[in-house]
Amino acid sequence: MHTRIPAVRYYNFAPGSASMHERILRGLRGSEKELPSFLLYDARGIRLFNQLCRLGGHSIVRRECRLLRGAGDELRRLLGKRTAIVEYGSGTSQTATALLRGMSGVAAYLPVDLSLSSLRFGVRRLRMALKRLSIVPVRADFTSCFPMPAVGLRPERTLVYLSSCALSTMDVAEASRLLQGAAKLCGQRGAVLLGVDLRADPLTEPRSGALLEAFNLNILTHINRRFAANFHVRRFEHAVIDESARNRMELRLTSRVDQIVKIDQERVRLRRGDSILTESRQRYTWNEVERLAHDSAETIERTWFDGQGTAALVLLRPKL
Repeated sequence: MHTRIPAVRYYNFAPGSASMHERILRGLRGSEKELPSFLLYDARGIRLFNQLCRLGGHSIVRRECRLLRGAGDELRRLLGKRTAIVEYGSGTSQTATALLRGMSGVAAYLPVDLSLSSLRFGVRRLRMALKRLSIVPVRADFTSCFPMPAVGLRPERTLVYLSSCALSTMDVAEASRLLQGAAKLCGQRGAVLLGVDLRADPLTEPRSGALLEAFNLNILTHINRRFAANFHVRRFEHAVIDESARNRMELRLTSRVDQIVKIDQERVRLRRGDSILTESRQRYTWNEVERLAHDSAETIERTWFDGQGTAALVLLRPKL
């Protein structure tokens, strides 16, 4: 007897190419130069990131996966069966795979991410691990408003999951706004699950240096291919800014020379020393986690910590 594998339909609410082209130009022409971080995650970027995740400096992914596997039975008891899980900033669904393995009877999994390459990689990962799972991938900016597709099998409740990797891309104010929207989506019967990186050690690890440089510089190659640009990768220097006092790490690319970059028919002047932000990572304190819960009108119902107190799962419920 063959196991029936549910069909996967992708929903696309991503900005069009023209909109992304304008966003890139606006970011490069601003006083604080930046590039959209999701452009780091094309097919090659995902391969490099997965290699980074296997190194000590990115072990938060492994710690969160262990926590999710250990918390699966209790989450199932707390939430019941027929729960739809919506993951904001799903990436390649690495930690979600651990969550879904631990929670049997899930009605559907809705990964939300702006990177189509990441969504496709995640669907392939889950197809191998959980063949009967109903997957509804949504390509969208999870920090913006977008319509949530209907799930075929009516779920009894909704759980919004935000991994530590996704949470770390936002500061406290941005995360608070997102969680307020997540609380409305869940309703009174639903819940929000946060993965939190509580490390006290630096966010980088020496062995990851060359991989991290290749990962960061790859964003230029991706833009060249997708937006008809002519970035010369060797004219840029990779930099990691670890601001321990602010619990924040930034990936940046610095122009080595004065240069003019062409993006389609537009030109952007970059001066030697111009620094371009490509991604930032925020580490949270427990006080900030409590503030997030308070600002989003939710209560902390249950927490799980790893043995070192460096990673946590936090289950939030709407206040009655």
